Amino acid sequence: MTALQVIAGLVALGLLAYLTFAHPPIWTIYYLEVLPIFYFLAACELGRIIQKFGGGGADTSGGWPAPAANASLAIALLLLPFGINDVRRVRAANDVRNSFHRAAEAAIEALPSEQKAIVFVAYPPSANPHLGLTRNEPDLASARRWIVYDRAAANAELRALAPDRAAYLLDTATMRMERLP
Repeated sequence: MTALQVIAGLVALGLLAYLTFAHPPIWTIYYLEVLPIFYFLAACELGRIIQKFGGGGADTSGGWPAPAANASLAIALLLLPFGINDVRRVRAANDVRNSFHRAAEAAIEALPSEQKAIVFVAYPPSANPHLGLTRNEPDLASARRWIVYDRAAANAELRALAPDRAAYLLDTATMRMERLP
């Protein structure tokens, strides 16, 4: 097996990882999805170094010599736990993000559906800045709900622009929705 065939196989495995990773299909490959490929390539190169300094000489054929392949696979197996740990960590972070968004969506969907509303979203100081809930439709006038940041005193300005909308405050620390006077 040549190095080019191995790289083509790794690209195919990267595509498979991309297709099975838990994200929308329009996203591009996330860097952690290619870490196993980098671990394997690193193991291949370490195997070649072991072969060269182990008395086997440098491989100039471009082929895949058995001693280098064996050493590469052994090193890949040693490095595999690092890649698995990265994937587990990312999956756990995705689970936290998804549960945050599901809880917020449940709180927002619990609002009366017949009335238009402005939902001010309050984040605690310790909040993850990458977990944002604000979103709005292009046509704000017909949108059922506006989901906006809580800007304390500046909220009155937005409420004055839409007096027909009920105002709510969503506390993301507790996912508690409170009707504002």
